[in-house]
Formats: sequence, C-alpha cells, structure tokens
Amino acid sequence: MNQLNMFLCFVLLYLSLLGGVGCCSNKNISHLNRTLSYSFEGFSCVQMFSPDDLPWQYYKVLPALGVPVVINQSNKYCYGFVLFAIDTIHLKKMLINIKKYYNHRIVCYLQYEDSLLNSFVKNETYLFGESEALITDGYRTYKFDELEKIFYEINLIGEEETWGKQRRIMNFKGREVTVAGFNVSMFTSFGQVDEKGHPAWFKGIDLYVLWRLTSLMNITWKALISKDRWGMKLPNGTWTPGVFRAVLDGKADIGVGSIWMTIEKYESMPLTAPTSMVYLRHLIRRPAASNAIWNSFFKHYPPSVWALLLVAAFINVLAISLITYCINRIRNDIAHKSNFLMLNHGNFEF
Repeated sequence: MNQLNMFLCFVLLYLSLLGGVGCCSNKNISHLNRTLSYSFEGFSCVQMFSPDDLPWQYYKVLPALGVPVVINQSNKYCYGFVLFAIDTIHLKKMLINIKKYYNHRIVCYLQYEDSLLNSFVKNETYLFGESEALITDGYRTYKFDELEKIFYEINLIGEEETWGKQRRIMNFKGREVTVAGFNVSMFTSFGQVDEKGHPAWFKGIDLYVLWRLTSLMNITWKALISKDRWGMKLPNGTWTPGVFRAVLDGKADIGVGSIWMTIEKYESMPLTAPTSMVYLRHLIRRPAASNAIWNSFFKHYPPSVWALLLVAAFINVLAISLITYCINRIRNDIAHKSNFLMLNHGNFEF
C-alpha cells in the first residue's frame, strides 16, 4: 500500500507539470516526504551527480523530459528548479548564473560535447561556462516521442523491456486504481465506459502520461466519469460531486483533467505543489499591410468563385438575350397578323 501511495503522488506531481495540480491525502504526502526526505512545497537548488552516482531511490524519472529529479539539497534557495547534470566540472558557475532566471523553470544540464543533443536543442541552448543547459519555462511542451528517442540514444534511460531492471521500478502486479475525470479539451477524452469502468478508448495529455506510467509499473486503471466536471466549493465548505470531491472522499485515487491549484482546493485538502505553470496560447499570424496591385481586388476570393461568377453572368446575358428575342418575335408576329386582317377587310386609307 505504501508503494502504491508513492506511485499515486508521483503521477499527480507529474500531471501538474502539464498544467494541472495533483491531489492526494495527508497520508500520501507524509509518506512521500519521509521516503524522499524532501519537501516539494518549493524546489530548492540541488547538488548534481551523474546517473551512475545516484541510488535508484533518490530520483524519479519524469517521462516527458527523461530527466531524473535529483533531491539532494544545497543551501542556496532557488524555487522552481528541477536540475540534472552530466558534467559537474563547472557546476558552481552554473548555480551562480541560474539566479537570473525566475520561478517555474525546468533546467536540464547536458554535456557540451554531445552532438545528438546539440542538434536537438539548437537555439534553446544556454551556455554556462563550458557546459550547456537546456532551459524550458513551462510554456513549451516537448513531444514525448522526440525526447524519449534522444535520451534512449545517449543511454540516460534503457530500452523499455529492461527499464524495470535498470531503474528498479516497482511491479504492482496488475493492481487497479480509479481515475476520476471527464472530457476536457486536449487533456482528457474518454470513450464509452463499460460496467467495469474501462473506457473503449482514451485520448489526451493527462491520460497519455497516466498510460505510460501505469504500463511501466504494471498497474491497471478504471475510469470514474464526473458529471459535474471539477466540482465547486459550496458556502458551507462542502464540494459538489466532481473530480475533486471523488478524490477527497476516496472514491478515486487520481484526478485528471487540467486540475489547477486554487485557494478553495488548497484549504480543503493538501495538494502536491506544482512544478510549473502552463498557459495555453493560440498562435495567430500578425496582420501585415498588403501591397495595392491591380489584382488585389480579386485575391479576396479563390479563382473558382470568380469562374462561377463569370459563368453565371454569361448564362444571365444569354437568358436575357433569348427572352428579348422571343418578345420581339412575338410582337412582330402580332403586327403582321394585324396588317393581314386590315388588308382582308379592305380597310385602306388613301
């Protein structure tokens, strides 16, 4: 049970990296702190080691970055940083230069000579002494497959079939957990859920991360679909039925769906602290003044529209011409008939 509590807290901590904040009980939080001897209420500066120098229980891998969270603390306080270094020669210079960056930064120190990572990070690289740092500010999310491939190639993480042996990840032997959520934008999307709580399909950032973690640790999960979305806090201090209420009452082990930290949630139940803030933005091209040329007027519509208008105009002219011809023909016929009748009755004027 203690091992399961650790897993749940790490799942929730990681989901907070993607824009949400996980939540778990007092028991889970205290167990997490006792196990790691480190409080996640504020990340402090940490001492750097190579992966081989670290016992397995002193780091956990964040899959989207492939970076161990090193938890050995130093005296310098710099809230918001998760650090990992391969090259430790210029570590002191690195820590001094970090001060110019602010909260909610994720810093991954990489070897300067590594051509694979150099080609990947490109302009996202910052120099500290003779070493490099890949810095992301939480506004950018890298695709899991891209980073996973690169970190496999430099042997920071092993092949998936030997992952458990190399990192000593615990095998929970198919233990089932309950995940509360609902369909919310790009974070969670569930298919039809059967009687056992298993969705026909699932999509979304939060659920993809959950699937990766549960696959590695041999854990199964079932869905608890919330009809009241996240839920809201009532004036009497209780919560309406929702994702947060399900976790609060113990009906669900994990809550997913872009769960943000708010004062109401913080006052109701201890939460794992967020590692970053993610703001959703839409990229829109800035309007530019167009050069006035002779065909600018025609560029508002595609050529097919103009071709259709020309065809319609041609048909319209043809139809009007045909109708005019027919009207004139009828008038001429009537005039000829009138003249014939006048001749037939001998009505002549001299």
